[in-house]
Amino acid sequence: KPPSFGLKDESQVDPELYYGEAPEAVVQGIKEMVRKDDLIGRARIIEALSDFVAGNKSNAARFRGAGGARVLFGMVASEETRALALKLIVQLILIDSPQSQDDLSTLLEIMRGSPPTAYKVKSEILHSCLDLFAAKEIVKDHFREVQGFVIVISSLVALADLDRSGDVVACDNDGVIPFVRKILEVLTAALRNCPGNMETMRK
Repeated sequence: KPPSFGLKDESQVDPELYYGEAPEAVVQGIKEMVRKDDLIGRARIIEALSDFVAGNKSNAARFRGAGGARVLFGMVASEETRALALKLIVQLILIDSPQSQDDLSTLLEIMRGSPPTAYKVKSEILHSCLDLFAAKEIVKDHFREVQGFVIVISSLVALADLDRSGDVVACDNDGVIPFVRKILEVLTAALRNCPGNMETMRK
C-alpha cells in the first residue's frame, strides 16, 4: 500500500507514483518506514523520494499529481519536518517544468505569510534559495519573475519597522543577525551574473 503523505483520500494516490519505477531497495525502504511514525522514518522517506524525483520530470509530475507538493509545503511550517520538506521542494523546483516556478512562488509566499519575527523559518527558506541559485542559474530569473526581490526586501523592511516600534527587543535576538545576513546573501547571489536581476534592482 503506498504512503498517503497526509492526503485525506488515499484513493487519490497512484501506486505507480511510488513503486512503479523506483529501485527495489528504495521501494522496500519506503514500505518499511511508512509504518514508523518517527522522525528517522520520515527522514528516510524524504531521502528516498528526493532520489526518486531528482531530475526526473515524469516522477516529479506524478508526485505533484498525487498532492505530494501540497503536503510538503504544509510540512514547512513545522520545525520538526521543515528541513526534510525543503530538501525535497528544492529537488522539485530544480526540475525543468512549468510547475517549478509555481513551487518557487509558493515557497516564497510561505516566507511572506510568516510572522515578521519568524526568523528561523524565513532563514531556512532563504537558505534553500541559495541552494537553488547554486544548482541552476536560471532559478535566479524565476526568482525575479515570482517577485522574489519584493518579498525578500519587504522582510527586511518589516524588520526595520519592528525595530522602530521596539518590538524587536522582545524577540529572539539571536535569530535577527543570521536572518539579516541570509537576506543579504540571497540578494547578492540573485544579482551575481544575472543581468536581468541587475536591471530590476536598478529600477
